[in-house]
Amino acid sequence: MKWKLVGRDALIVYFADKISDESLAWSLALAADIERNPPAGLKDFIPAYTSLFLQFGSHDGEPLEKRAKQLVARWQKIAPPALPDAPATEIPATYDGEDLARVAEHTGVSRDEIVSLHTAPIYRVALIGFTPGFPYLSGLDKRLHTPRLAKPRVKVNAGAIGIGGAQTGMYTVDSPGGWNIIGRTEIRVYDPSRENPFLLKQGDKVKFVPL
Repeated sequence: MKWKLVGRDALIVYFADKISDESLAWSLALAADIERNPPAGLKDFIPAYTSLFLQFGSHDGEPLEKRAKQLVARWQKIAPPALPDAPATEIPATYDGEDLARVAEHTGVSRDEIVSLHTAPIYRVALIGFTPGFPYLSGLDKRLHTPRLAKPRVKVNAGAIGIGGAQTGMYTVDSPGGWNIIGRTEIRVYDPSRENPFLLKQGDKVKFVPL
């Protein structure tokens, strides 16, 4: 486990070298530990694939380097738990995206194969970010890995299902975006009118169901 300062009031802790189920377990474990026992002066924190960003509002005269060393020493004693084993959230999907032809050309598989390969796995929510509730899903079949668009679109509609490199995910609000759009869902992954606006959280499982 390594760390580095980011300016005067923040630091990044690195707990893994690559994206995996183990790194996701670490990310969940560290976030849970912070929520149970937040470090003094902590203003905000953001878990990512292999790292954790921490923003402090005050140091109380204590050097941030000392606080970082204390946190790393504390976290190195943690044994990450097993990933949650709850049932997968099913996402009904219509595969009619404007980039299906591009993905087919890049990968060398047919449109029907794209649908079959995309709906076969049970994905994990590895990260939430970009827009409110946007789930970065791990587990995409390597045969579907496709580079992002060279020029992002000005607007991608909420509900669009896309592939960006080795990841897949769903746009939660109308926003710019550079992922390859292969389909759409009517499910509102993010809905501020709900008591809990977020359908998914880090660690959840997701299964796409073709319509």
